[in-house]
Amino acid sequence: AIAAYTAKAAEKVRKHRSLASQLFVFIEKHPFALCDSSYATITLSEPTSHTPQLIQRAKEAITTLFKQGTAYRKVGVILEGLVSESCYQQDLFAQQPNNGCQNAAVMKLMDQMNKHFGRRIIHTAAEGVKQEWKMRQQQQSNHYTTDWNQILTIKI
Repeated sequence: AIAAYTAKAAEKVRKHRSLASQLFVFIEKHPFALCDSSYATITLSEPTSHTPQLIQRAKEAITTLFKQGTAYRKVGVILEGLVSESCYQQDLFAQQPNNGCQNAAVMKLMDQMNKHFGRRIIHTAAEGVKQEWKMRQQQQSNHYTTDWNQILTIKI
């Protein structure tokens, strides 16, 4: 679940031509109790919108928060510290050379394919195939005020 949410957030960040410099990852046992939630903030050495890199860091954070045998109800990720992809401060002392151009080209191609052929046509393996953890929406109310196809019709 955390991989799928991170991928979706990264896609939105790329859509706005931005990069994230921090990840905020949280996990909750109960949806309304603040004491039943744990969170971690990860600061990245360089801002990025590269999905595999963000997923890797989010999974590292979630493994520190997860406790075996505990039932969780909610997990999420927030990308913070957004900067424009056209101007950001690179890490002068980075151990590895920055592959930003290659990563951006791969992510752009992935986004184009998903836009053209449908959502999740191309996705990372970490996101899963069936996603049995997804929300159950059987009791969801209609969207009378926001969806033209669901507008009420009154017969007299």
